[in-house]
Amino acid sequence: PPTYPATFVDHDLRPGARTTYFMTSPEGERFAGYWDITGVEPISRFTFRDGFAHADLTPNEDLPVSENVYTFSAADGGTQAVFTSVYPTAEALQTVLDMGMEEGARSAIDQTTADIGREQSAILIYRTCRPSYTQHNRQWIGLALHTGSCIDTYDNFC
Repeated sequence: PPTYPATFVDHDLRPGARTTYFMTSPEGERFAGYWDITGVEPISRFTFRDGFAHADLTPNEDLPVSENVYTFSAADGGTQAVFTSVYPTAEALQTVLDMGMEEGARSAIDQTTADIGREQSAILIYRTCRPSYTQHNRQWIGLALHTGSCIDTYDNFC
């Protein structure tokens, strides 16, 4: 987000690589994180595990880790981006929402729109999957943020 700029320390967008970064608050406080890159399809998508880290950039196993899929496709003369984050439990999702993840994601998407100087279609979805369910009837809770229309939806699906 604009008020918490990210500084990438290690950045390698190849499967098996770890990208490390920290965000700096307006007061100078640093919050570290990492991405473990799990897949890359040039131009159209990449997947990764997103976790929180300690100051030395080692994973903080006390905080949630999400599985993420970022996709990009042509749409109406521009690009549609869909960012999906899956958390292992509803409690894990609530933890990051309580930390301000929704506001941070919204402001980051708005900043991207402003930076490129045009409207874009961006959808951000947070889900929680209950691992004891089969693939076809997993329950999930979704949050979608659409830039421009700013429609937020929280739904339960089975």
